[in-house]
Amino acid sequence: MDLQSLKIDRTLLTGDQIKELDRWEQFFAGPIWRDIVLRFDPEISGLQNSYGNVVGEQMLGRIQGSLLIFDRILGKLPQMVYADFLVKTGQLEGMTEDPSTEDPDGPTDWRR
Repeated sequence: MDLQSLKIDRTLLTGDQIKELDRWEQFFAGPIWRDIVLRFDPEISGLQNSYGNVVGEQMLGRIQGSLLIFDRILGKLPQMVYADFLVKTGQLEGMTEDPSTEDPDGPTDWRR
């Protein structure tokens, strides 16, 4: 599902929530977020290019795990924040991720 196709209904947010949404939008569109992404681009490229030199499952797991972390932070953080506001407005009720992409053996609470 493409969350960006859903427009956040600002009329369903409180004044403070609108200010918070504006801050996030400015952050993701601004130079600081762009600098953060650019800062890690060489490391991500290096990890992607290291696939050809992988020896063993442990090394492969480290590379894939590192790339997954970068993807979750740099690739999905804007979407996660956007989804949070869709939840606050009730626009995301009843919509869930495809369960086949979730780790069935993973912890249900990441804080554990």
